[in-house]
Amino acid sequence: MPKKTASRYVEDPVIRSMRVRTWFRAVMLASGLTPAQLEREFSEKEPARAASARSCIWDKYRRGEVVPRSGSMSSGRLGLVERVERRYPGTAAWLNSALWRLADKAPMEISELRRVYDGMPKPIRALFLVDCAPRALFWRQQSDVEELCTHLAHVDRVEVLIILLALAKEAETIQDQRQHVLAVKAVRTNILGSIITESLGKEVRNDISIYLNRRWQAPGYFGLGVCEELADRPC
Repeated sequence: MPKKTASRYVEDPVIRSMRVRTWFRAVMLASGLTPAQLEREFSEKEPARAASARSCIWDKYRRGEVVPRSGSMSSGRLGLVERVERRYPGTAAWLNSALWRLADKAPMEISELRRVYDGMPKPIRALFLVDCAPRALFWRQQSDVEELCTHLAHVDRVEVLIILLALAKEAETIQDQRQHVLAVKAVRTNILGSIITESLGKEVRNDISIYLNRRWQAPGYFGLGVCEELADRPC
């Protein structure tokens, strides 16, 4: 019998564009600079040449057309994301957040979701992971999903939005319709008052909301009447 291999994640171009635009906005707000000024500040060219000729690369980041380089270059120089992070701490988190992978329409394996839960702050992690050995067969904390979603829907932290998206994605993976409905409702409630709005403005929040609503209204998902019936059905 052939060995099963994990499917390779292919990022939705819409998600890629959103996360780059979100990173750009975070950098712009942290720096107070225009795209032209950011290009000059982080240009690899000599200052005189950078001032005289623009590549308009930061305009492309603003539109989400190009993903900024990260990691170490062949020259040993740090990528743009790391150089910007050194100057404006906290900006890289918006580019690399688990939020984007969880929002993406691409399916996730349960091992990926475990890593998301494991990466959360300890008080949140304890709600989902049993305190046991890393290779334990049963690691998922048994919890009242409805109670969790009701509580977390009104907690204004990016980590909580990520967790609610993880619950929705987990429900897709394990084919639990009731959990999916409860998580989707909680995500929609949470994102309306999300700290994303306070940090980055309504545009980013609206982009994420539109993408999720389109995905959750696609064939194979549930109309509002079905959602309410499933959510009210006892476990």
